[in-house]
Amino acid sequence: MNAITDPHLAPRWATSALLTIDVQRDFLSEAPYGVLPPDAPPLKAGLLLAGEPQPVGEREVALFKPRWGAFYRTRLEELLRGWGVDTLVAHR
Repeated sequence: MNAITDPHLAPRWATSALLTIDVQRDFLSEAPYGVLPPDAPPLKAGLLLAGEPQPVGEREVALFKPRWGAFYRTRLEELLRGWGVDTLVAHR
């Protein structure tokens, strides 16, 4: 049995979310928040720093990650559970 056929490890694409972490571009970019789509509304730094997610598209948010490690003390889990997400695909 492999990860694709094991029911405990197989991804559930219908209830999955893509998590993009673009630290390098954010640090090297002239503009802040380098990963936003071109038509995204402007972000409010005060709300982000307070831990509030900022909508940038349909079921897409920007979320401030205060540490370079995990998403400790963020609302990521709350958001994903609220959307019914049970599979996370991480990309960096």
